[in-house]
Amino acid sequence: MVKVKKNSLLFLWSLFMLSCINEDTQSDWFDISGKIIGEWQQVQAFNLKDASTVPPRFDWDDVANGFSLQLSEDGTFRYTKYGECNTGRYIFNNDLAEIEFQFNCEIIFNGVATNKLTESFAREIKNDFLVLFHAETSEDCETKCNSVLKRIE
Repeated sequence: MVKVKKNSLLFLWSLFMLSCINEDTQSDWFDISGKIIGEWQQVQAFNLKDASTVPPRFDWDDVANGFSLQLSEDGTFRYTKYGECNTGRYIFNNDLAEIEFQFNCEIIFNGVATNKLTESFAREIKNDFLVLFHAETSEDCETKCNSVLKRIE
């Protein structure tokens, strides 16, 4: 009988702990998703400096009049990095630190036409700066694979 009570208490304690973890995860999701809503302007790009070295050498460069990214609460976006096709809907995935962009028309990404693009972001948004990772793999990262964006609204 004592063993059954002990197992029951252990089971209930485990359920309680799991529910707390789930609440923390949900509140983190809302905190981060709320932080990315707004308008952002590219201020730095991570560019290839020397492809002849192993590993290739990249460096951060300041950008004047960089692209803009506007993420609205209703799940729509305006993203000027990929030319004239710059609107659509986005899905925010906190668990994978990704934003999936579904453009209203086709864009060219790494020489391929697509209307869907997933970009990663750095989880920490400090002092109104957001880091986006544009390249899907290290092989895709020839130029301008990462950007620092500053909140403008």
